[in-house]
Amino acid sequence: MSELLRYEKEVTLTNEHGIHVRTAGMFVAAAEKFNAEIRVRNGMNKKEADGKSIFEMLTLNAPKGTQIRLIAQGEDAAQAVASLVGLVEKRFYESEKKKNEK
Repeated sequence: MSELLRYEKEVTLTNEHGIHVRTAGMFVAAAEKFNAEIRVRNGMNKKEADGKSIFEMLTLNAPKGTQIRLIAQGEDAAQAVASLVGLVEKRFYESEKKKNEK
């Protein structure tokens, strides 16, 4: 039996409101595309959540400026972390959403 791969990366929330209902939903939808187990840890209060659960993501209490650690374990862990870091670094497409509202 092969050992499960584990990848971790820290990233800072730079979108306007951090993790809230919309961003949690986007994160979970992206996380569910992968087989890896995905955990998210708030660097400020050390709370940890299942990255595939909107409810748990909302309990992180992670506003703008919070550093979070993405932890994935499984055969596609590296791809999962890269994809989710990209989503966070793109500010959950917040600036594109604002452009479309104008």
